Amino acid sequence: GQREAATREAMAAHALAPDDPAIAIQAARLLQGQGDDGPSRAAKLLDGYVRAHPDEQAVRLALARVYLADRQLKPARATIDAALKRDPDDPQALFLSAHAAYQAKDLGTVRSQLIRYTDLPDAARRKLDRRAVTRAEIEGLSGLLGDDDHQLI
Repeated sequence: GQREAATREAMAAHALAPDDPAIAIQAARLLQGQGDDGPSRAAKLLDGYVRAHPDEQAVRLALARVYLADRQLKPARATIDAALKRDPDDPQALFLSAHAAYQAKDLGTVRSQLIRYTDLPDAARRKLDRRAVTRAEIEGLSGLLGDDDHQLI
């Protein structure tokens, strides 16, 4: 159908512009929804991009989101840790770290990462990609913080 055609077009665009991070991310998003092997194909595309462009943080975080959506916690955490090593105050990486910890039922790490996130200046937190992290996800994880802790939004 239309989604398969869009995926083919995105992959063709990625082949024509293999160094464009936005095209790589879009192609992976579409691949992710394509059958049982979609998430692994999306991860392979993004992993290859990150290996070729190690400074591209947006693609690294997109790869982490693919792993998280597919419940692959070990590679997700390794990818997020690499992102945090590059930029310890990256709001998306901090939030994804909390999300991965939540999936692993590691509530102590969820709490510590969310506190690190809320301690960021407002301008940094506003950079959080709302397409990547929904308000419901933020509110769901922020419910783990007590009333005396920081507000996420």
